[in-house]
Amino acid sequence: MGVRKFHGFAGFAIFVAAASGCASVTVDHEPAISNLVQGLYSSEAFRGARFAGSACSSFEFADQLSGQLRDILCPYLDIQLRLAKVRTTDEKLIREGPVFVGNYEGVTGYDVAAIRIDGPTAEVEMNLTYSGPEGKGDWKDRLILFRERGEWQLDDVVWQIYPESPVSLRETIVGDEQTKKNARTYLVAK
Repeated sequence: MGVRKFHGFAGFAIFVAAASGCASVTVDHEPAISNLVQGLYSSEAFRGARFAGSACSSFEFADQLSGQLRDILCPYLDIQLRLAKVRTTDEKLIREGPVFVGNYEGVTGYDVAAIRIDGPTAEVEMNLTYSGPEGKGDWKDRLILFRERGEWQLDDVVWQIYPESPVSLRETIVGDEQTKKNARTYLVAK
Protein backbone atom coordinates (compact mmCIF):
# COMPACT_ATOMS: atom_id res chain seq x y z
CA MET A 1 0.00 0.00 0.00
CA GLY A 2 1.35 3.42 -0.90
CA VAL A 3 0.44 6.76 0.56
CA ARG A 4 -0.05 9.79 -1.63
CA LYS A 5 -0.24 13.35 -0.42
CA PHE A 6 -2.58 15.80 -2.09
CA HIS A 7 -3.01 19.41 -1.14
CA GLY A 8 -6.67 20.08 -0.54
CA PHE A 9 -8.70 23.19 -0.05
CA ALA A 10 -7.42 26.06 2.08
CA GLY A 11 -3.92 24.56 2.22
CA PHE A 12 -4.90 21.42 4.15
CA ALA A 13 -2.97 18.32 3.18
CA ILE A 14 -4.92 15.18 2.42
CA PHE A 15 -3.27 11.76 2.50
CA VAL A 16 -4.84 8.94 0.52
CA ALA A 17 -3.88 5.31 1.05
CA ALA A 18 -3.56 3.77 -2.39
CA ALA A 19 -4.53 0.11 -2.27
CA SER A 20 -7.16 -1.93 -4.03
CA GLY A 21 -10.50 -1.35 -2.34
CA CYS A 22 -9.06 1.08 0.23
CA ALA A 23 -10.98 4.32 0.47
CA SER A 24 -9.47 5.53 3.75
CA VAL A 25 -8.44 9.17 3.83
CA THR A 26 -6.30 10.84 6.49
CA VAL A 27 -6.80 14.57 6.80
CA ASP A 28 -5.04 17.26 8.80
CA HIS A 29 -8.36 18.98 9.48
CA GLU A 30 -12.02 18.15 8.93
CA PRO A 31 -14.19 20.95 10.33
CA ALA A 32 -17.21 18.88 11.37
CA ILE A 33 -15.04 16.30 13.16
CA SER A 34 -12.77 18.93 14.71
CA ASN A 35 -15.81 20.83 16.01
CA LEU A 36 -17.30 17.66 17.52
CA VAL A 37 -14.02 16.72 19.24
CA GLN A 38 -13.44 20.28 20.48
CA GLY A 39 -16.97 20.40 21.86
CA LEU A 40 -16.60 17.07 23.65
CA TYR A 41 -13.19 17.70 25.22
CA SER A 42 -14.02 21.29 26.20
CA SER A 43 -16.97 19.91 28.21
CA GLU A 44 -16.15 19.29 31.86
CA ALA A 45 -19.04 16.80 31.88
CA PHE A 46 -17.34 14.76 29.11
CA ARG A 47 -13.87 14.87 30.65
CA GLY A 48 -15.22 14.23 34.15
CA ALA A 49 -17.86 11.56 33.46
CA ARG A 50 -17.25 8.60 35.78
CA PHE A 51 -18.71 5.11 35.63
CA ALA A 52 -19.89 5.29 39.24
CA GLY A 53 -21.95 8.45 39.52
CA SER A 54 -22.83 9.54 35.97
CA ALA A 55 -26.15 9.36 34.16
CA CYS A 56 -26.67 9.82 30.42
CA SER A 57 -29.53 12.20 31.17
CA SER A 58 -27.02 14.60 32.74
CA PHE A 59 -24.75 14.66 29.68
CA GLU A 60 -25.30 17.87 27.74
CA PHE A 61 -23.46 16.10 24.91
CA ALA A 62 -25.70 12.97 24.83
CA ASP A 63 -26.97 13.94 21.37
CA GLN A 64 -23.37 13.68 20.14
CA LEU A 65 -23.21 9.98 21.06
CA SER A 66 -24.28 7.47 18.42
CA GLY A 67 -27.60 5.74 18.99
CA GLN A 68 -25.87 2.38 19.39
CA LEU A 69 -23.44 3.72 21.99
CA ARG A 70 -26.29 5.35 23.94
CA ASP A 71 -28.25 2.07 23.80
CA ILE A 72 -25.50 0.17 25.64
CA LEU A 73 -23.93 2.96 27.71
CA CYS A 74 -27.01 4.53 29.31
CA PRO A 75 -28.43 1.37 30.93
CA TYR A 76 -24.94 0.45 32.14
CA LEU A 77 -24.41 3.88 33.71
CA ASP A 78 -27.88 3.68 35.26
CA ILE A 79 -26.91 0.45 37.04
CA GLN A 80 -23.62 1.96 38.18
CA LEU A 81 -25.39 5.09 39.45
CA ARG A 82 -27.93 3.02 41.39
CA LEU A 83 -25.10 0.99 42.93
CA ALA A 84 -23.33 4.20 43.94
CA LYS A 85 -26.53 5.44 45.62
CA VAL A 86 -26.84 2.31 47.75
CA ARG A 87 -23.14 2.72 48.50
CA THR A 88 -22.00 -0.78 47.86
CA THR A 89 -18.29 -1.30 48.27
CA ASP A 90 -18.31 -4.60 46.39
CA GLU A 91 -15.50 -4.10 43.88
CA LYS A 92 -16.99 -6.79 41.64
CA LEU A 93 -20.05 -4.61 41.08
CA ILE A 94 -18.75 -1.06 40.88
CA ARG A 95 -16.68 0.09 37.91
CA GLU A 96 -14.66 3.16 38.75
CA GLY A 97 -12.80 5.59 36.60
CA PRO A 98 -13.66 7.88 33.73
CA VAL A 99 -16.05 6.84 30.99
CA PHE A 100 -14.53 8.62 28.00
CA VAL A 101 -10.86 9.11 28.99
CA GLY A 102 -8.19 6.42 29.38
CA ASN A 103 -6.43 7.92 32.41
CA TYR A 104 -8.02 7.33 35.82
CA GLU A 105 -7.32 10.89 37.01
CA GLY A 106 -8.78 12.41 33.84
CA VAL A 107 -7.38 14.77 31.23
CA THR A 108 -6.12 18.35 31.48
CA GLY A 109 -4.86 18.87 27.92
CA TYR A 110 -5.74 17.53 24.49
CA ASP A 111 -5.17 17.96 20.77
CA VAL A 112 -6.03 16.04 17.62
CA ALA A 113 -3.08 14.03 16.31
CA ALA A 114 -4.78 12.54 13.21
CA ILE A 115 -8.16 12.06 11.60
CA ARG A 116 -8.80 9.05 9.35
CA ILE A 117 -12.07 8.89 7.43
CA ASP A 118 -13.36 5.71 5.82
CA GLY A 119 -16.85 6.22 4.44
CA PRO A 120 -19.33 6.65 7.31
CA THR A 121 -16.71 6.00 9.99
CA ALA A 122 -13.78 8.03 11.22
CA GLU A 123 -11.01 7.50 13.75
CA VAL A 124 -9.56 10.44 15.63
CA GLU A 125 -6.22 9.89 17.33
CA MET A 126 -5.99 12.18 20.36
CA ASN A 127 -2.87 13.37 22.19
CA LEU A 128 -3.93 13.68 25.83
CA THR A 129 -2.15 14.93 28.94
CA TYR A 130 -2.80 15.01 32.63
CA SER A 131 -1.07 17.25 35.12
CA GLY A 132 -2.32 17.41 38.69
CA PRO A 133 -1.70 16.42 42.30
CA GLU A 134 -1.50 12.73 41.30
CA GLY A 135 1.34 13.39 38.84
CA LYS A 136 1.85 14.02 35.14
CA GLY A 137 1.52 11.93 32.05
CA ASP A 138 0.66 11.85 28.38
CA TRP A 139 -0.96 9.19 26.20
CA LYS A 140 -3.13 8.68 23.16
CA ASP A 141 -6.79 7.65 23.02
CA ARG A 142 -8.69 6.93 19.82
CA LEU A 143 -12.24 8.15 19.19
CA ILE A 144 -14.37 6.11 16.80
CA LEU A 145 -16.98 8.25 15.07
CA PHE A 146 -19.94 7.23 12.95
CA ARG A 147 -21.97 9.46 10.65
CA GLU A 148 -25.67 9.29 11.64
CA ARG A 149 -28.34 11.42 10.03
CA GLY A 150 -25.62 13.46 8.33
CA GLU A 151 -23.78 14.28 11.59
CA TRP A 152 -20.63 12.78 13.09
CA GLN A 153 -21.37 11.02 16.40
CA LEU A 154 -19.07 9.44 18.98
CA ASP A 155 -19.48 5.66 18.64
CA ASP A 156 -16.63 4.32 20.80
CA VAL A 157 -13.46 5.31 22.65
CA VAL A 158 -10.34 3.15 22.60
CA TRP A 159 -8.35 3.88 25.73
CA GLN A 160 -4.66 3.59 24.89
CA ILE A 161 -3.05 4.68 28.15
CA TYR A 162 -1.28 1.30 27.95
CA PRO A 163 -0.55 1.08 24.19
CA GLU A 164 0.30 -2.63 24.37
CA SER A 165 -3.22 -3.43 25.60
CA PRO A 166 -5.80 -0.91 24.34
CA VAL A 167 -9.35 -1.31 25.65
CA SER A 168 -12.53 0.05 24.14
CA LEU A 169 -15.53 1.50 25.97
CA ARG A 170 -17.92 -0.74 24.00
CA GLU A 171 -15.89 -3.90 24.72
CA THR A 172 -15.79 -2.99 28.41
CA ILE A 173 -19.55 -2.56 28.66
CA VAL A 174 -20.52 -5.54 26.50
CA GLY A 175 -17.89 -7.76 28.15
CA ASP A 176 -19.14 -6.86 31.61
CA GLU A 177 -22.34 -8.97 31.36
CA GLN A 178 -21.69 -10.96 34.56
CA THR A 179 -21.10 -7.78 36.54
CA LYS A 180 -24.39 -6.36 35.19
CA LYS A 181 -26.27 -9.54 36.20
CA ASN A 182 -24.68 -9.52 39.68
CA ALA A 183 -25.50 -5.83 40.07
CA ARG A 184 -29.14 -6.32 39.10
CA THR A 185 -29.45 -9.17 41.62
CA TYR A 186 -27.82 -7.01 44.29
CA LEU A 187 -30.11 -4.05 43.57
CA VAL A 188 -33.27 -6.20 43.67
CA ALA A 189 -32.21 -7.51 47.09
CA LYS A 190 -31.82 -3.94 48.44
